[in-house]
Amino acid sequence: MPLESPSYGFAFDSKANDYKLVRVTVQKTELLRLKSNSWRSVLMTDHSTSVMKEVGILVDVWSSAVTKNALRWIGLRSRVNKKVIVAFDLVNEEFREIKIPDHPNSGGLFCTKHHHCCVFQDCLSMTISDRFCFDSKIEVWVMKEYGVEGSWTKQYSFSTSMSL
Repeated sequence: MPLESPSYGFAFDSKANDYKLVRVTVQKTELLRLKSNSWRSVLMTDHSTSVMKEVGILVDVWSSAVTKNALRWIGLRSRVNKKVIVAFDLVNEEFREIKIPDHPNSGGLFCTKHHHCCVFQDCLSMTISDRFCFDSKIEVWVMKEYGVEGSWTKQYSFSTSMSL
């Protein structure tokens, strides 16, 4: 059963020349434009509805990685127990799904890897780290060509081991 706790995103829509606050649940999406200071429901296209039904859960409460006029969250595809990036296009007001880099054990909600969307050199990026280990590593993955899932490249790998 999907969680109904809302997730949020806040960013500037360059086409509308306005800031937008987005509130998302699996069932509906609402948007506040700062210029008008009023909430409205976003009319969900068939594609957006399909993406949100497949995802089922947004793992992040606040979006991250605002670039290319889109907000992004980590989501969980419920049926296959796999994490994905869920993007909300601020201009077209539509959702899309982006696959995360192939990585061992990057699966479901209770996997041992933590995923975080970010921006690196104006590209959609992701950090992947061990969730419960003291002696672990953090990887930085960059999507070199936006929207091209095969363009994910591991840019950096850092050790987090601490000497005492």
